[in-house]
Amino acid sequence: GTHTELTERGISFQFSGIALTCLFDPHADRMRFVAGPLQNSRSGDALNRELLAANRIATRDARFGAANGELYTAFLHPLSMLTELQCLRGMTCCASLLANSEIHQRYESDEPTATPQEQWNVEPGTTTASDLQAWMQDRGGIVQPEDGSLLLGIEKTRLTGRCLQGNSFVIESAVHSSASSDNMSHMLDASFHSALDPRYAIAEDNPRIVFHHALSEMSPELLDSIMRQVHLATISY
Repeated sequence: GTHTELTERGISFQFSGIALTCLFDPHADRMRFVAGPLQNSRSGDALNRELLAANRIATRDARFGAANGELYTAFLHPLSMLTELQCLRGMTCCASLLANSEIHQRYESDEPTATPQEQWNVEPGTTTASDLQAWMQDRGGIVQPEDGSLLLGIEKTRLTGRCLQGNSFVIESAVHSSASSDNMSHMLDASFHSALDPRYAIAEDNPRIVFHHALSEMSPELLDSIMRQVHLATISY
């Protein structure tokens, strides 16, 4: 980046022509990249619904969120576990989401789901879809033949995991609530301020808790951590 400015709250800089801010809290082991606010001619429930629908699949590592009544793009991650590659990916996602404030209009449908047997262009020795399927089955996951997703649970939380094209893995849960105006505002606020990595989303007009991660970087330990975080976010919704 260029024009870097260090403040008590973080670092402000330019990335690909977009102003980004990196906020960090070493005591809480948290960091986030933030871009925005989002400049959009529309507002209200229709826009919030589209942004939350985008949060489920299309935004990948970043997400749409809200703070102080403004909409932003953000990337959240534990500070101590952040790698250089994840840092670059987070900045790229935040900047590209903000670069076109109407980008969410292309997010009305999910991106194609990859079959568990599909392989992607990842480095040799990294995690594949077949590895992830095996790990989830070891944890009681049941393969759904119609789309290759796996169903599994933690206590009373029902989780669904699946691989997407482009070296991406997502695990999600449904929450027992409605996509009302107040709930959608809460979900966007929580997606920005949450102490947990999962974000809030909408699918088929139902709120969801969603976690994205690069497939090639997955491990059994990380899968367990993601499952726990989605579970905690679900029961605390």
